[in-house]
Amino acid sequence: MGKIRAAMVSLALVSIAPRAEAQDASLAGYVREAPSLRAVPAMTVRLLAPPGARQPEMLTLTNVQGQFRFSSLSPGSYMLEVLQGTHVVSREIVEVSGEATKDVIVRRVP
Repeated sequence: MGKIRAAMVSLALVSIAPRAEAQDASLAGYVREAPSLRAVPAMTVRLLAPPGARQPEMLTLTNVQGQFRFSSLSPGSYMLEVLQGTHVVSREIVEVSGEATKDVIVRRVP
């Protein structure tokens, strides 16, 4: 009986593993300054999950090339914000599924 139960548990784990991987999504992109389209390093990028999604607010900083990345996301709609200090300089809804990309053009606060 123990061997049958172990085999059933193993089969169940194998059958759900591909679904778990299919739920893994990411969002990457660049923050660039208008009108020059130069990369903007050290900007705070915030990603907010939809209400009830049980995912915490995520923050990252753009690197020297203005790039940001969020991984291990559930597919869906998210609020993407770019901040300079405490000022929100961009805010928009983005759809995330698979390996999504989103470039953001901002006008920096003087």
